[in-house]
Amino acid sequence: MALGRIIYRVLVLAATVFFVDSVANDANEDGNSHTSASVRNYGYLSLFNVSAEAARDAVRQLHRDFGIVDFQFYDAFYTYSQPVHPTKDSWISKPSGCFTKQPRVVHAATIKAYTDEIRKLPSGRGRSWMYVQSVAADESFSHHSKFLPYSNRDGTQVSWNGLDGNRCLYTYLLSRSWADHMVDLWAPAAVSLGFDGILQAPLAPLEASWMPARAFSELRWDPCVASRCHVKPFGAMLDFFVSAIRSGGRWVHWDQLGRVSDDAEQNALMARGIRDFLHAARQRLSSKFGLAQTFNFVDGFGWHESLYSGGRGSGTVEFPYWECWSDATEWIFWSLFNFSQEASDRSHARGHAVFARYPGPGCCGNPDSSPLDDLMWERWMRAASGCTSYLVLGDGDRHLVNEYFPSGKAMTDFERAAMTMAAREAGQIASRQCAHVSRAPHSSSSGLQLV
Repeated sequence: MALGRIIYRVLVLAATVFFVDSVANDANEDGNSHTSASVRNYGYLSLFNVSAEAARDAVRQLHRDFGIVDFQFYDAFYTYSQPVHPTKDSWISKPSGCFTKQPRVVHAATIKAYTDEIRKLPSGRGRSWMYVQSVAADESFSHHSKFLPYSNRDGTQVSWNGLDGNRCLYTYLLSRSWADHMVDLWAPAAVSLGFDGILQAPLAPLEASWMPARAFSELRWDPCVASRCHVKPFGAMLDFFVSAIRSGGRWVHWDQLGRVSDDAEQNALMARGIRDFLHAARQRLSSKFGLAQTFNFVDGFGWHESLYSGGRGSGTVEFPYWECWSDATEWIFWSLFNFSQEASDRSHARGHAVFARYPGPGCCGNPDSSPLDDLMWERWMRAASGCTSYLVLGDGDRHLVNEYFPSGKAMTDFERAAMTMAAREAGQIASRQCAHVSRAPHSSSSGLQLV
């Protein structure tokens, strides 16, 4: 390790003694976090077999130390067509049972403890978003014949087998009719569990053995770029489902496949499907269930500024959520979503957005020369300067490495010190440059967040 970096680490650790004590004292004085009062920082939760008290502690810690008020519940659902178990209060999340050797237990009581504590955060700003796969279902096209499936070149439906060889999920094209189906399936569960929204995200680690690369090369569309397929194959496809249902909450977040074709006509068709899906879903979520939604625009695919109202409450999505896999799309994100006072002449100057690019080595096109903690710090601060949020912290004291959230790592002392300081400094930036963000309207509206 270079001498300069060693000195830097020592200085950060030393300075954090002051910053952490200061943050704790501020929080003790008025029960609030002073890290970023004007930005909706966004984090994640993926541990659903812990006690209720541990769940509440994790929420309080993330809010106190890092100013997080929006929480994504990763893979809390039962199966791709059943949000919760029909008769039991706990279940094995199907993605983990299919695609990992570590099945994850989910307790409904733990989810409710999380969402209840989030609702109690100071100023009523907390929101819970449940992760769901918007293009996935347990059943094949023979069961859902009125919807259009994703198809291979030979006409067979794109699907995935689990590690045991059994079929785990089938995929469908986004459309207005699919939106009606998904809303009717997921929204009632979202409302009953008390989620504020639904978020779509990758389901499992992207090891080479997981992804049948031919599933992409055999699509009716042209094969995607090899590097893109290798980096985000399985997770991207599944990121389309609905993913955040909050007990008492009112938001939904959808995820999507992203760009898998180099054919302009096919891309236009897919982008139009995203738009139609979101418009139809929002109308039904709002009128029938009082819910809002967000959506994961993977590498910006399917994004159009008409989908977002800039924080004025009437947009198709609650806020833009981009999962980026290259330097190019990351810088497009920063250029589009600058909500600071310096950009006050823009129509979205009072808005908010969430940026996701996982910092692990070998993931997401990250520079080989950039240490993980440097990437977390730099992206967090860059997001703060534009009054946006960087998704990287969660589960109390952990950080993401790749798109499979349960594989996140516990923060080292240095990482915690660096991120505590980043959150503190970001809060000071936000207080000077960012417009006020109103409280979450728990008493009047609900929503699903889509990624």
